[in-house]
Amino acid sequence: MLLVSYGAVVVSKDIWRAGSPGHAVRASLSVQALPGTSATPESLDRTRKALAERFRHICGHKVTVGLDGNVLKVSATNVTEAQLRSVTVIGQLQIRPVIHAIASQFKGTPSTQAPTRAPDAQRIADEKALRQSARPQIQLLALQFQATRCGQGDVLADNDDPNLPLVTCSADGKSVYLLDKSIIGGDEVKAASARWSDKAGGFVVLITFDDKAAGTWSTFTAANIGARTAFTIDTQVVSAPELREAMTTGRTQIHADFTGDTARAFAAVAAGGPLPLPVSVGSVQISEIPAPLWTVPRIAVLGGGVVVIIAIVLGVVLMTRWGPRHRYGVDHACSCTALTCGLSPLCGFGSWRSVLVSWWFVPGRLGACIHCVCRHACTPGQFACPWCTESSVPSLVRHARTRGMRSDENRSTET
Repeated sequence: MLLVSYGAVVVSKDIWRAGSPGHAVRASLSVQALPGTSATPESLDRTRKALAERFRHICGHKVTVGLDGNVLKVSATNVTEAQLRSVTVIGQLQIRPVIHAIASQFKGTPSTQAPTRAPDAQRIADEKALRQSARPQIQLLALQFQATRCGQGDVLADNDDPNLPLVTCSADGKSVYLLDKSIIGGDEVKAASARWSDKAGGFVVLITFDDKAAGTWSTFTAANIGARTAFTIDTQVVSAPELREAMTTGRTQIHADFTGDTARAFAAVAAGGPLPLPVSVGSVQISEIPAPLWTVPRIAVLGGGVVVIIAIVLGVVLMTRWGPRHRYGVDHACSCTALTCGLSPLCGFGSWRSVLVSWWFVPGRLGACIHCVCRHACTPGQFACPWCTESSVPSLVRHARTRGMRSDENRSTET
């Protein structure tokens, strides 16, 4: 037991070291009404619930999202500012075939500000006329012009028409795509989760479609093997993989340059659908919190240790109560010349119950000695037993099998 305990401490020594401090975030999010409308209490509440679910999806703890007028007050632990900004996007998922792609002229890091709907309806209309045109000449012009604007917030975020082509940038700002009309929308996604993939060598996002979208995806992938398909969030291309086989299971994996945090954020946005109302991040306060004392690995090790100790104690108890009957009552001789039954190998620890139970294992002759053993008659006395008075005799089992049971009268005469 000491060796097991020492081994457990050595193997699990890393989990007892002081962990890294966690993060607690407090933020104010301004809710914006749709152009030409006002936010209703119902839409505000649905936006609040959708954001709370996204924070839980990225493994946020102690998540609270309160509503104060048109301002959402967010409080959560285990969430960074980057994660907060990544889940406050509108989150409109579209799957579009790739028609063409070129490199952008953007150099640097894309803005982390969540794109929101522009209040200017005329500007939205102008962007649609340029970037969602079906005319090849305008599409080529839009590609070249958009290559100079990657890395900025997009006016068409959640304002694009899914039934028209789209010129847009990648999420990292390095590529510009001309995409065909959408074949599957975010409202057709049943579930989404992030996980590590050994085959991909990184994090992937597993998307599960509803029945209608599953049929559409199966037909499309079977007919377009070798083509590229873009997965977009708010018009930005997150991933544009090449289709290598037909996908008929109703599920697909999205491969991108994901980290664990970005993969969980993408899955949270895809699983919950777009926000009913767009929000913009206002003030953000990040504070450190001490590392928790009771982590899952520590609880697992301590719980396993308790289970091992209970198993050892239970094994000792069972061996104490049952082991001697098997070991001595069957395989050894009585050898009780000058010993009481309490010291007899047959009786183990002197319990008369152990002798009674021995009837199960030692049939025959043992019955003749039951009174002798229970009354400590192995020593010479009034109830001396002839089979327990020899110093070295065969085991009771072999003795019983060779000589058989005798009647009470014969035993009294022999005695």
